[in-house]
Amino acid sequence: MYDTARIGNTAFSVEFAAANLGDARLNLRLQRIVDFLAEKPAASFPEAMGNDAGLEAFYRFINNDRVTPNGILSPHFGETSVRSSVARTVLALHDTTEVHYEGEQVRAGLGRVSGVKQGYFAHVALAVSADGLREPLGLLGVSTYSRPWQKRTGKAKEQRSKYAQAPDSEALRWPALVDEVEQRATGRFEVIHVMDREADAFGLLGHMATHGHSFVIRSTHDRQVVPDDGAQIQRLGETLACVLPVVEREVHLSRRTGHWSADKLRRHPARAARMARLQISATKMEVVATSFAGAHVPATIPLHCVHVREVDAPEGAEPIEWRLWTNLPVDTPAQILYVVDVYRARWLIEEFFKALKTGCALEKRQQESSESLANVLALLAPVAWRLLLLRHLARHSPQSPASAVLTSTQLEVMAALRPRWPSAPTARDALLAVAALGGHIKNNGDPGWIVLGRGYQDLLRLELGWSLRSQKM
Repeated sequence: MYDTARIGNTAFSVEFAAANLGDARLNLRLQRIVDFLAEKPAASFPEAMGNDAGLEAFYRFINNDRVTPNGILSPHFGETSVRSSVARTVLALHDTTEVHYEGEQVRAGLGRVSGVKQGYFAHVALAVSADGLREPLGLLGVSTYSRPWQKRTGKAKEQRSKYAQAPDSEALRWPALVDEVEQRATGRFEVIHVMDREADAFGLLGHMATHGHSFVIRSTHDRQVVPDDGAQIQRLGETLACVLPVVEREVHLSRRTGHWSADKLRRHPARAARMARLQISATKMEVVATSFAGAHVPATIPLHCVHVREVDAPEGAEPIEWRLWTNLPVDTPAQILYVVDVYRARWLIEEFFKALKTGCALEKRQQESSESLANVLALLAPVAWRLLLLRHLARHSPQSPASAVLTSTQLEVMAALRPRWPSAPTARDALLAVAALGGHIKNNGDPGWIVLGRGYQDLLRLELGWSLRSQKM
């Protein structure tokens, strides 16, 4: 596995050492900016850049016509590919998040999100190791798009068909990013693409199946299918009702609050933490093309469907049910469980979006155009990955040394602040100590992004004072 322990004490700019923005000065400026942002991810740009000269250079950089999101992210994609090649097989977690901006300020090039707010959508592929560690390895693709302010009218199938096949269709972002990831992976590592219900489109299923790309996608449509026994066409639900479970598993479901948008709350309702008993089955079938899938897709595609169903759910709780499309093998209980575990890793990309929006304060940035905001996203996305990785290390490799998470000066500050600071602190010790600075109480469980960001900001201020004191001695 790639040695992530070095990240805590290494300047983040090494992630961008291979940058090629067409000007050596721009390449150097990029490395300086990302180091500043990595040290103060939630700080405003004036605070993060340190002084007026640094801030002016930052604004010139993100508004420079030669600076593009792909140019900024290209070296990070390369480093992620290196880490992925060491892992050999990775999960590419795909998802879209909306980025919106409050206030009446009109920002050129932004569109409609959440009904009446202005913003854009970020579509991301996050690489995660396919082994049991599920280690975040970095980003393999990032794209953005905006919706027009005027809503699309009409629900006729003909209109829907034309929209799905239009060159500017939002649906095309899924196969486009799949192809981008596969291009980076070719000859270097294997990829399993993992997506939630929004990606359940016949065109995407057919695209990946015909190109031999491995995937696990949660179904949302009760599609027409031909069962493996050759029976007549029926609905997916009818077919699955006749398939007996072959394996059971108990899993812990974490508590989920209702502090989300109305649309997301419909898809992921609030729930209390509980142990869930799952019955799992799998079957092969031919999936029938929809009438608006387009002429370029086959009439049917052979796929497997893994059906996960919770039994004996508590009264009033919505039972877990997943229908997972995949072309991975499902011939044995172990193979079926592997498909389920692959899909369960998808939640890491939700954590990445929290790190991006809360840990890096993406939606509080005040740039005036969609181009400069897209460059800001490109700068902050790798920083959010770094925050996610450091928290993952503290949670899942808690005995790793604290030097993997904090700098040597920060460790000195912690030793002076905390009378019971251990002589050989771990990553877990470091995580809880930083969170405590932000007001976290240890008995309340793992800290969230807000309290971590607040504690990290306090630690940075203490680190600065400690450094200035050392220089005067």
